[in-house]
Amino acid sequence: VPEGIRKHYIDPEGLPLADYLRYARLVQGLMYGYSLEAIRYYPKNDGSLFWMYNDTWGEVGWTIIDYYLDRKPSYYYVKRAFAPVKFILRRSGDGKRINVMGVNNTPEGKSVPIEYGYVSFEGKYDTEKTTVQLPAFTKGIVFTFDMPQVDVTEGILFVRSNETPLATLRTNPFRAY
Repeated sequence: VPEGIRKHYIDPEGLPLADYLRYARLVQGLMYGYSLEAIRYYPKNDGSLFWMYNDTWGEVGWTIIDYYLDRKPSYYYVKRAFAPVKFILRRSGDGKRINVMGVNNTPEGKSVPIEYGYVSFEGKYDTEKTTVQLPAFTKGIVFTFDMPQVDVTEGILFVRSNETPLATLRTNPFRAY
């Protein structure tokens, strides 16, 4: 946990306990969200088993629901990772393109208008729009776009629609942004 906090957020030495726990919960969410999306992205994987959903006694554990039935921050990372209709972004093998995987685990095909591209942390957008088809009960690369020629530590790559959670491609630990 301390190394995850150090990599993504801040040096953990000397943090007050409340801050240490806050960052530890965010690290847990990042780990769950990224790993569950990586499992879904793999072409020959059609599911995953999610272990340790809730605590059965008061503890500091890896669950996403605590003993008092309160949702931990990681709950929301897992919820987005398991969304029935979603997009997952990954760089191509040569790093020059962004692959957009579309996932549709519903019985209805969907035609989804998307906006994709880059937004700087100063609010400057470089985006385009298109519509992608997501047949029922499928997943696969539905779209690719060129890696923008920008400093990726100054913004984020994304795909968004009104029907799916925001999909982003983290190119660095948060600490590097």
